[in-house]
Amino acid sequence: MCVLVPLLYRALRLLRLSLLSGNLTTMKSNRGALISGHLNVPLVWLVASVVAWMFTSASCVAVMEKLAWHDALYFVASTLTTVGYGDVVVKSSIGRLFVLAMMMVGVVLIPVRASQLYSRINERLLMAGHPPGNAPGSKGAYAVLSGRLSDVRGFNDFLQDFLIQVRCLPIPAGQHSRSSLQLVCLCNKPSVEFLALQELHESSLTLVEGSAFSERDLLDRGGLARSVGAMVLADRFSSNAAAEDTDVQFRVWAIKSAVKRVPLYVQVLRRSSVDMISPFLDPKQDVICSVEGTRLRLLALSCFVPGASTLIANLLRSSGPAAGFPG
Repeated sequence: MCVLVPLLYRALRLLRLSLLSGNLTTMKSNRGALISGHLNVPLVWLVASVVAWMFTSASCVAVMEKLAWHDALYFVASTLTTVGYGDVVVKSSIGRLFVLAMMMVGVVLIPVRASQLYSRINERLLMAGHPPGNAPGSKGAYAVLSGRLSDVRGFNDFLQDFLIQVRCLPIPAGQHSRSSLQLVCLCNKPSVEFLALQELHESSLTLVEGSAFSERDLLDRGGLARSVGAMVLADRFSSNAAAEDTDVQFRVWAIKSAVKRVPLYVQVLRRSSVDMISPFLDPKQDVICSVEGTRLRLLALSCFVPGASTLIANLLRSSGPAAGFPG
């Protein structure tokens, strides 16, 4: 007993330190550390809370059950991790009551600290460019794109076509100039090539690392509810068209569950996927097309009008500034 009292005292001191660590907001790590100072504090909270609670519980169990401290620590670890081998057990009534309280506190304490760490990690998701609606010249107008960044040249062609179509829009009544439209791309973590492309089009393109399945990414970081429209594009370089279209279907469902009034433009790879996704869409404002269907239409047109597909491809080619469209 005389040996266990100092151990219990030290465990309580460690528990007090973990509780006070919430005030250590100035904790930083050097620039080259594996985990930045932004994550240090919640990580310390998680580790200190788990270790302090295990040491405190082990000391209390050792005192109540007259066990060796390492046996008590082994019992606490197996209990909190829900393993429970049963080779070390508590027998007294007070010991069982304490273990019940220990499990209840552990079930609440550990997930809360882990969720705080997860929230901090999500806050570190990259946003390259102006926040949605704050791009110069856009006058608060922007569109949201949900897609996977894989080929920078293909995305650049799409961006050029998007900007040209925006420049071709008629000037609204009562305005002397045409306002630009910001494109907010909710995507996977962009590579260096995509970040360089964003810097070239800083006033019209924003890359937001996030997921369409996260309501926080859609509404807060992507600003979907305030957008003039949303686009969901399939990755045409995907090796599994069925899996890619299924992913598009889930993204459409997530967007429509979050906001229904925003017009949605969907592109899938297979024609059969159009019938699968159409029930989620509003035919009055939403549009869906398939890459396979477009190719088959061009092929059928070429059979009746030789050279028509080449002519259309040349007319649609607009990746250069001298494409012949009005500025």
